[in-house]
Amino acid sequence: MLLYVSDLYSFTQQEYESVFSLLSEERRQAIARMRIDNDKKRSLLGEALARKGISALCGIEENGILFARDERGKPYCSNANIFFSISHSKERVICAVGECPLGADIEKIRFVEPRILRACCKESDFEYILGNMGKLPDSFTPEQAARFFSLWTAKEAYCKYTGVGVSGMKSISLKDISHNCKSITDCGFIASVYSENPNFELKTIDLRRGK
Repeated sequence: MLLYVSDLYSFTQQEYESVFSLLSEERRQAIARMRIDNDKKRSLLGEALARKGISALCGIEENGILFARDERGKPYCSNANIFFSISHSKERVICAVGECPLGADIEKIRFVEPRILRACCKESDFEYILGNMGKLPDSFTPEQAARFFSLWTAKEAYCKYTGVGVSGMKSISLKDISHNCKSITDCGFIASVYSENPNFELKTIDLRRGK
């Protein structure tokens, strides 16, 4: 399985225009409706990474890859049996590509209120993040924050894999899914990929300039 990583600073105007030219009219209109330029860039960069990954796995030229959406609105490649999942956080964008169903998520490690645990965690998740603390702290330590986002990205990757959405986070624990999930940490970001194949290998391809 391939995990492509890039960021908005590495996405040139020429690359932006090249990817935009490959979009369907429906996608072009959707991009045009976005009010924030960086949202447009994130969307197009995600598609660029998906095209690179699918092309690498199946040999179809990037401009020959066709995308469609299923009944839930989830995009898929309609002319190759390849699966992909795109995620972004701040300036960072990732796309996981593989030959079996998968889900991916990335988050920047940042301040969050510990009370968020009540909305997305089971009891074993509390123990993973907080250890033996008897109550929620006023704020997370840096180590606790890192564990929280490791858990969050793993759960969101699983939810993308299943298609249930983040509303299903509280119904699963990290222990339930960790054997099918792999994570990487880089420069304050955590990315996780879930696959139905528990023995998958994750090869990271970093396309950021100078990396």
